[in-house]
Amino acid sequence: MKIRLYGYLRSVAGRFEIDERIRRQMTILEVINELLDPLVSGSLMSLDRNASSSGFLFLLNGKNVNLLDGLHTAVSDRDELAIIPVSHGG
Repeated sequence: MKIRLYGYLRSVAGRFEIDERIRRQMTILEVINELLDPLVSGSLMSLDRNASSSGFLFLLNGKNVNLLDGLHTAVSDRDELAIIPVSHGG
């Protein structure tokens, strides 16, 4: 599975793309908790099932995961997950 990191997550991880092999069925939340570098997953710790309130945009194969099953969407080894921090001021 390819995981692409954007914004400050790229700086935290020290790379833009992470290529991890998935040997069993996992959800996006499991991928974040089990496969990503601890610093990156620590940045995402407040996640729950509702990805829309997380401060991050999650795209699975280019599709917003909120249109699927949120962070509980199942992923496979051939998928690509993009994690984009949503930042704004006001």
